[in-house]
Amino acid sequence: MVSEPRAKDGRIEAPYEDSVDELLSTVQIVLEDERKRGQSLDAKSSSLAGFTGGILAITVSLGGNFADTDLGTAGDLLLRILFVISIAGLGAAAVLAIGGVLRPQGRLMLSRHQLKEFSKRPLITTPRVQIQGRMIQTLTDALQTEREVNDRKAKLTRYAALALVGGLVGLVAEGIVLTIAGWS
Repeated sequence: MVSEPRAKDGRIEAPYEDSVDELLSTVQIVLEDERKRGQSLDAKSSSLAGFTGGILAITVSLGGNFADTDLGTAGDLLLRILFVISIAGLGAAAVLAIGGVLRPQGRLMLSRHQLKEFSKRPLITTPRVQIQGRMIQTLTDALQTEREVNDRKAKLTRYAALALVGGLVGLVAEGIVLTIAGWS
């Protein structure tokens, strides 16, 4: 446990109001920034999910047309493998992107009881610097939770983007195979 700062005569030093004000302000700014980061990640994941879902729907609906294509045994097998890779990549991207957006969010909540206590003793007789100190701790806890959730969202969004790239590479490869086959 951290000991309280003490003056030369052994008395516990009171916190400086200016320091507590500045720390509270800083924590509030950082928390707001982290919340904006979360909103940005939600927007990116939503866009990624929509884009991927559209490509996936088109790819699946056109995939049945491969049955009419005769590229020989090896060519048909290659085309089917590329199709499965594309569908798997796009499907994984959509699931990961949606998972990033739909994860439950933690929130800093005050109950009605807590709000009612704001107008009562001992809270209304507590020095401002002590209330701000408690608020710093509460906001720091909320910031830690926000950051953990956002880090998970960022990881899922990054994986979704990589899966999308894999799916798109598969589609491009399918297109190349079909184009080359069309030259014959």
